[in-house]
Amino acid sequence: MILDKVQAQGIHNIKLKYTGWFNGGMNHGIPDRIHVDGAVGGKKGLKELAQYTGRQGISLFPDMSILTTLSDDGFSVTKDAARTLRDIPATLYPVNPVINRRDRDRTPAYVVAPRLVGGVVEQMLEGFGKLNTGGISLRDLADRLNSDYRKHEQMDRTESQEISVKALAGIAGKGLEVMASGGNDYALPYVTDLTEAPLSSSGFKIEDESIPFYPMVVHGHISYTGKPYNLSTYTNPKQYILKCLEYGSGVFFEWIAEPNYKVKDTEYTDLYAVNYELWMNEAAEIYGEVNSVLRNVQGQSIASHEKLGEGVFKTVYGNGVYVIVNYNGTQVTAEGKVIEAESYTTGGGHT
Repeated sequence: MILDKVQAQGIHNIKLKYTGWFNGGMNHGIPDRIHVDGAVGGKKGLKELAQYTGRQGISLFPDMSILTTLSDDGFSVTKDAARTLRDIPATLYPVNPVINRRDRDRTPAYVVAPRLVGGVVEQMLEGFGKLNTGGISLRDLADRLNSDYRKHEQMDRTESQEISVKALAGIAGKGLEVMASGGNDYALPYVTDLTEAPLSSSGFKIEDESIPFYPMVVHGHISYTGKPYNLSTYTNPKQYILKCLEYGSGVFFEWIAEPNYKVKDTEYTDLYAVNYELWMNEAAEIYGEVNSVLRNVQGQSIASHEKLGEGVFKTVYGNGVYVIVNYNGTQVTAEGKVIEAESYTTGGGHT
């Protein structure tokens, strides 16, 4: 099992986001019912996984989409999809990165009409609660709001938000740990963990610097990560480590057991570098270095963040522990400390 190998590398405090487990896989149908796929061992296999992770102290978060569905199984596009201003079903096509346009040759996702979300969540919880996983991962409920321009049943984003908040409260009220992707402010009271949290600016020319505004709001209250390292734009692990330390972010990898070529010419070509064997050693090294610093500031807020020089930043945590990172390819001196190229120094508190 991959988890055994991960733990053998000295990686602990694992939070497992488990995708593609029910209703047809990653591109699953609307989750008003739960059918665990035979490819992952069915309901028995999932329960065995939940028992294993429980024994190992691993948090398990089976992942699902609520607001969009990539299958018409049990979903009527005509009746159940939200409508655009042109009164046609709202669809989301994958983006072709080569031409930066929607790829209409691929299967679209349909936007679920907001008026249906509450009922879908209630029905989902009836089946999901029997699996005893202890946690759930929400792919879209915490970071996306949809309007609906269906004639005589129009709904704006404010009304949609109220529905999402009620759904999130219902899920959290079941005693589940809730992991979410992104994380708008209305979702924060109900989530325990976040993936793909915003850790940079948009990069537009009007913006001079990226600052850890979002981390300063949530650090110490909610665990979070940015995008998975192996699917990010990072080509240098040192730069990724520095960003984690500066922004207080956890380490995140997205893996499968199969070789990478298995996703070639499929609907999953965006998962181009996810074979776990190719990343295991590097993941252990990154985790070890990040954990050696951030374990000292768990549960602490970010008290301050400042730029000390070009490519040099200082983050101070609530207990006084600070980290100064140097993104430059040359050695720098900051606050009387010499910091090597693409390296960092720590101090204060109990490090």
